[in-house]
Amino acid sequence: MVKLTKYTLDEVIEALRQQITDNVDGIQAAPDHPPESIHEFPFLLLLATDLNVDTYPGRCEFHFTVSVQLHVARTDMPSAIERANGFAISIPKAIWSDPTLDGVAMNIGQGQALRGRLEHVAWGNGAISTTAWVFDIPVKYEEAFD
Repeated sequence: MVKLTKYTLDEVIEALRQQITDNVDGIQAAPDHPPESIHEFPFLLLLATDLNVDTYPGRCEFHFTVSVQLHVARTDMPSAIERANGFAISIPKAIWSDPTLDGVAMNIGQGQALRGRLEHVAWGNGAISTTAWVFDIPVKYEEAFD
């Protein structure tokens, strides 16, 4: 779990993006936001996908899930899976290469399993098909209130 203190969710997402692109060869694009159309493969996409909020006396905990997705073009399924599998180990290794994201987070995944899944995705009203490794990173943000 990434525990946020003084950084925003967007800053953690950017730090994760930078850490992965710095440590994984072959990524051709890493857009800041999900694109409607893209033609540079493989590409990396990170976005918050889930949120749970817990309230306690004097504070709130915001539990986000950041989805880390590495997409390859899907021209035919066997070759797309083969290309995607080349990133199945390098993405988690890049995430764990600095569990503090250069001081942005307290830690990532220490003592926790990092789970990934292979997905088939359609972009731009189905015009572009991709195969992606998707890793879900839990992010926790705490805030005190009166």
